[in-house]
Amino acid sequence: MDALEAIYTRRSIRKFVMKEIPDDDVTKILKAGMSAPTAGNQKPWQFIVLRERTAFEQVIEANPYSKQMLPDVPVAIMVCFDKNREKYENRWQMDCANATLSMLLATHGLGYGGLWLEIYPVQERIKMIQKSFGIPESVIPFALVAVGHAAEMKSYVEKYDESIIHYNRWKE
Repeated sequence: MDALEAIYTRRSIRKFVMKEIPDDDVTKILKAGMSAPTAGNQKPWQFIVLRERTAFEQVIEANPYSKQMLPDVPVAIMVCFDKNREKYENRWQMDCANATLSMLLATHGLGYGGLWLEIYPVQERIKMIQKSFGIPESVIPFALVAVGHAAEMKSYVEKYDESIIHYNRWKE
């Protein structure tokens, strides 16, 4: 699958088949996240790979909405912002979002289903996740990328919309 095909056809998968994901593929997904662009190449992230069911239960406790998606997910990767790695103030959200999207595209490119589950900016979720996973206060959990074998197929949806494009200046 080429890059444009991966971008155009990636969809959020919410139903999975419980089947393991090889460590090599998890490493490829992490490598994609770490290859994302960042402000001034600051790379302000840390990652936590979840494979144990108890870890998924802790995420569900912090984010009950995730209960619908996580029961059959074999692996998830938590993207976290490490304040100690920040060089350029107030850019980390974009950096962590870039890493998250890069991992989702890699997940799709490898033939798996993926889903972005929000942690940040909900303070209650952040605090519960920090406590459950022993994350220091200087590290903010940002998002969880669920990775698994899709139990649902979603067709291509054309999202291109000429009406929202402006050339050279804003035009009504």
